[in-house]
Amino acid sequence: MTSNLDNHKSKYSLIPYIGAAIIGVSIIPFAYTTVKSFISLSNYIQSSNDLRAAGNYIAALDALNTAIKLDSKNPQLYIDRAEVRDKLGDEQGALQDYNKAIELDPKSSIAYTVRAGLRLELWDNQGALQDSNLAIKLAPEFDVAYNNRGLARRYLGDTEGALQDYNKAIQLNAKNATVYYLL
Repeated sequence: MTSNLDNHKSKYSLIPYIGAAIIGVSIIPFAYTTVKSFISLSNYIQSSNDLRAAGNYIAALDALNTAIKLDSKNPQLYIDRAEVRDKLGDEQGALQDYNKAIELDPKSSIAYTVRAGLRLELWDNQGALQDSNLAIKLAPEFDVAYNNRGLARRYLGDTEGALQDYNKAIQLNAKNATVYYLL
């Protein structure tokens, strides 16, 4: 003869399995949607890369806008879109995207370096110097940051500092042709 406790156990022994099945029904569509979004995001990123390589910046911008809608927390997408916006002549939009990339990843030496490059284009030499200093602090072996800082120093009248930065860039990467041009 079974006790009431045994009856109770048998009645409710399927609850964990039913619960798991219910959760599984919810998880499967979520997982599918997540994987689908990831594949879709990857497609937009690849498409933007291909379009940029082909010089079709307007279509690349559209692809990046969609990619950012799918993953608005990815700083690299903002850096990529900033580069496209700059190519299209939208320097202020590019600056906003670099700012957003830095907001999302304040330790990105690349974001500071490319924003410094844009600031040099805009003749914001003091801003370029500040960004280059931050990039060098974060990644002291990044030769391009020294190129940018050298240019900013040169434009600000610090020829000696510029030469020091150009020499450091050459020391870090002797194959960087840009620095030889700047000398």
